[in-house]
Amino acid sequence: MPSPENLRLKQAVFERHGKWILLAMLAVTIPSELWNLIAAVSRNQSGLRWFVSILIPLVILRNMTGMWLGNPSSRQTTALFQALRAYSPAATLVALLPMLLKPLKEHGGGPAVLVWLQMMRLFLGPIVVLLVLHLGFAILALYSPSLKAFVDARCRRGPFYVWLPNWFRTAFGEPSITERIRFRFQQTDRPTYQTFSDELINVLDDDEIDDAVIDHVNDQIDRHSDCPRLEVIQSLPVGFQTYYSLWWLRGEIENGGFFQFFVNKGVDFGFVALEGCKRLNRPDIAALLIRAIEVYLEEEDKIDTVQETLKHLDFQTDWAAQYVAAEKSSSLPELNKVFYKLPGADLGTFFRNNKNLFQPKSLESVGITSSSN
Repeated sequence: MPSPENLRLKQAVFERHGKWILLAMLAVTIPSELWNLIAAVSRNQSGLRWFVSILIPLVILRNMTGMWLGNPSSRQTTALFQALRAYSPAATLVALLPMLLKPLKEHGGGPAVLVWLQMMRLFLGPIVVLLVLHLGFAILALYSPSLKAFVDARCRRGPFYVWLPNWFRTAFGEPSITERIRFRFQQTDRPTYQTFSDELINVLDDDEIDDAVIDHVNDQIDRHSDCPRLEVIQSLPVGFQTYYSLWWLRGEIENGGFFQFFVNKGVDFGFVALEGCKRLNRPDIAALLIRAIEVYLEEEDKIDTVQETLKHLDFQTDWAAQYVAAEKSSSLPELNKVFYKLPGADLGTFFRNNKNLFQPKSLESVGITSSSN
C-alpha cells in the first residue's frame, strides 16, 4: 500500500494536470460563450427564448471561472449546463441525418458516396465537433480526478485575486470562508506524514503544513499515551517543538487570551514556546511571553485553582462565572492587546527554510517508551 507521502505526491501530479485541463477548457469556452452571448443579445428575440439564450452562456462562464477560483460545487453546475449546451447540436444532427442519407438510398454507387461524404463534411463536421466538445467538457468537469484535485487544492488554499472587490469575486463563484471551512472539515481522511522529503515539502501549502506538523506531533503523543504529554513533545526534533508550541500559542491567545493559554497548556509549555520564539527570531513575541510568564507566576495560585477545577470537578452551573471572574481579576488580558498588534509568526516559511530541524527521530532513542512496545 502506498505511503501517505507518495499518495500526496501523486495528488500533486493530478493537480498540475488538472490545471492544464481547466486552462484548455477555459481557452475554448470563454471565446465560444462570449460569442454566443453577443449573438443572443444581437438577435431579434423576445421572451423566454431570449432570456435562456443569455442565461446559459453567463452561467457557464461564471461556473468555469468558479472552478478556477476553487469552488467545488461549480464542477457539477458546469457539467449540467455543458450537457444542456450539447442539446442543440444533438437535435440538429438527428434532424439532418435523414436528409444526408437520402442520396445513398436513391442513387447508391460510388458517386453517391462521394456526394454523401462531401455533405457530411460540410454539414455534420461543425455539429459533431460542438457535440463532442460540450459532452466532453461535461464529462471532464464531473468525473476527471485531475480536475477535481486542482479545484479542491484551490479551495483549500484560500482566496485568490484579493485586490478585486469581494462582491466581484463572489459574483464569479469564489467560495466563501464558510464554504472553505465546511470543505476542510469534510476532509476526514487527512493523512499523517511520518517523513518530510524535499519533494513533499515543495507541494504542501501553508495550511497543509499546519495540518501535517500538528497531526505528526499528536500522532506521537497518542502512540506514547502513557508518557507525560510535555515530555513527548520535548523529545521531538526542535523544529516540531517550535512549530507546535507557537501554533498553539497563537491559537489559544486568539481564542481566549494568555489566561486561556496558561489554563489549558500550563507554564512549562510556555517555556517551550519561548524557546521556539528564539529559533524563529521573534524577540517581540519572546519579550511579551516572558512578561506573561512573570504575571502567571505572580498569579499562579489563581490559575492553578482554575486548572484543578477543569481536571477534577464535574461541570457546574457556576463554573463559567468562576472562570470569567478569575480572568477579569488577572493582569494577563492586558497583554492580549499587545499580542494582537504583533505580526503573526510565519511558521510555514520557518518549516521550509529549516527542514533539517524537522527530521523525525525515534522517541525510544531519547528514553521515551510506551507500554505497548
